[in-house]
Parts: sequence; C-alpha cells; structure tokens
Amino acid sequence: MKPLVALFRITVLTAVAGSAAVAHAANPVAAVVAERERSPKGLAGATRFAKLEVGADVTTRKLGTLTHASDAVVRGEPLRDGVGLKAIAVVADEAPGNADFGAALFLVDARGLVDARGSAPRRLATGVVHASRPLVGDDGLIYVQRGAVGGPAVAPSASGDGRAAALRIDALEIDAVDPDTGAIRVVMTWNGYATHLAGSLGSDLVVYRVGPAGAEIVRVTRMTGRTRVVAKVAPFARDFTVDGGRRSLVYANRHEADPSTWLVERLDLETGARTRVSATKHDSQTPFAAAGTVLSSAPERRGLATSSGEVLSPFGAGYTYVTHAGEGGWLALAHVPEAARERRPLDQTGLFERASGRLIPLGSATLRVDVMGFVAASGALR
Repeated sequence: MKPLVALFRITVLTAVAGSAAVAHAANPVAAVVAERERSPKGLAGATRFAKLEVGADVTTRKLGTLTHASDAVVRGEPLRDGVGLKAIAVVADEAPGNADFGAALFLVDARGLVDARGSAPRRLATGVVHASRPLVGDDGLIYVQRGAVGGPAVAPSASGDGRAAALRIDALEIDAVDPDTGAIRVVMTWNGYATHLAGSLGSDLVVYRVGPAGAEIVRVTRMTGRTRVVAKVAPFARDFTVDGGRRSLVYANRHEADPSTWLVERLDLETGARTRVSATKHDSQTPFAAAGTVLSSAPERRGLATSSGEVLSPFGAGYTYVTHAGEGGWLALAHVPEAARERRPLDQTGLFERASGRLIPLGSATLRVDVMGFVAASGALR
C-alpha cells in the first residue's frame, strides 16, 4: 500500500495537471482526516489520523493512531488550543457486536508528541452511543451522547397503523467531558428511545430527542442544563445542521400526514417556526446547510443539489452528500457510485472547491479516508 502522502500527491497532480487556471484559483485549506485499510472482509481495526495541507499540491502530517474494533464506526472532530490544533476527539466502537452503547470517547494528540507508531490516545469516557459524533464546544469541552440499556414500554407503532409496539426506554444523557482532566459532567438526561446531539448555538446545545410522547427539538444550556422545547417534530428526523448565521436547524424528516413524502425543513431555533426547503418521494435526501444554501443529495442519484436548483456532480452519477464545510467554499463530500447499487457499495470521499470545481479524491479501493473536519493551514479551526 502506498503511503498516505504519496497517494494524495498523485491524486492532486492528476486532478490539476490539465488546468493551470484551476490550480491557481484554488484557495488553500487544510483538513484532518482518518485513514483505514479496507478489504472484502471489511475495515481494519486501526485508524490513522493525519492533517492534509491543500494548495497547488497536497502534503500530510501524521497525527496519531487509534486501535478499535474491526468495522467500527469512527467519527471525530478537531480540538484546538488557542489557534493551534491540539487533538482530535474521536468516538469509536471498542468491541464488535454492540450497536447500543459500546463506543468510547478517545483523545488523539495532534501536537507532534508522537513516536514511530504515533501518539497513544487517551480514553476519556465509555458507554458512548454507537456511531455518534462528538461535539467540540467553543468552551473547550467535548460533548458526547452516553446511555444504558433500559426496559420495554408500550407505544404506538411507527407505521402509524394504530397497533401498539414494545419499544425500549433507555437511560440517556449528554455529557460534557474536560479533555485535560477527564472530568465528566452531566448536561442533560432523558428516558426515551433516542437522542441526537444536532449541534450548538451560542451557549446552548441543540438536541433532537424521541420518547413515548413523540419527538422534539430542544435547546439545552451547557452550563446549567436548562432545557427549552423549540418544536415538536415527526419522529423520523435525521441529518441535522445548525446554521448559526440564520439561527436555525436544517434536517430531513418524513411528512407528518403523508408518509410517502420526505421533507427538508429549516427550523427557526428562536421562534420554532418551520420552513419547507424541499419535498420529494425519495428518502435519501441528506441535507447540509453551508454558505447561505442547503446542499442535499439530488433526486435520481444525480449527485448534489442546492436549494436554488443547481446540480453538482463532481464524482459523477451516484448518491452524494456533504459531511463538512470549510472556508473558501470547500466541502468534504461522501459518494456512493451509481455502479455500486447492485453490489456492496464502495463509498468514496473527497474535498471539493465549488468556485473552481476542483475535486481532490481521497482514498482508494484498499484505503478508506474520512474527513474529521476542516482546519486552517496554521492549525486553527475552520
């Protein structure tokens, strides 16, 4: 296997060799990525982290390695120290087979304190929700979802047919973790089916939670735990983005009266007013609010669509969605090619600059690369 830096340099040179204007127009940017080997048997049980510096070429700096369960879902976010990149907060499964609370929160050092094998990550918390993403606050704390398995409760069937179903009521919480001391403080508790840490707005966390009485979006004050319900919503919401500029939350959800219709909605986090962005009969919309627009997977697997109707297809035909947004119009994309529909999908990822159309593919058939977040070339967060 070629080293990460060699692979990326070859990719970038290939992408820009035919267009000096595109190379010149590209804005420099940097991103933290997670790299894992993959084979027909699945994903390896170790993730290597690196910082990519994107200019006319791409260079990399090794940050550290985390060992975890094979085929684990690994999600993270960069953590800064002043203007520098301090660490990466990472949630990963420690053992296979636990799709509830078998993940842990780790801290991977990013300040160059590494040996030949990379820095040794610190485990900060266990009992973390499987496949959840940590949220790094502007207060320097890491916010995570944790919980414990509870017992069943009778509730209406999700199909809406009037039947009752036994759904499990778990003891859930959102905690603040100090990355320096390891101290954990409970911010919110919830006895219900699920919670999702959707983002933050000012001094509040924005949380989606579902229980026997339905689903709702709430704002939770980080310091006090004070909770305010913003709006009741249908219990199928997903793919949340907090749009700080418009003080709103963008997400996908099923239509409350017509279950065959899926919506992208914008929720005003101050008033609770909802605005419909789009409606479609396909359930694969994955919205992301960035730079004054909402980008979502286009109908009929045509790539990426904006709320103004523009269709972007940097990878070609297939299912495309945004995972992160950086300054200068840079987007981190994930893509499942159209040709992969009838077999096990080989997902692709890349960095895409909208203004120039420059695409930097990441990874290969034997190497999966996921973006953890954009940072400045100097290490400051974007």
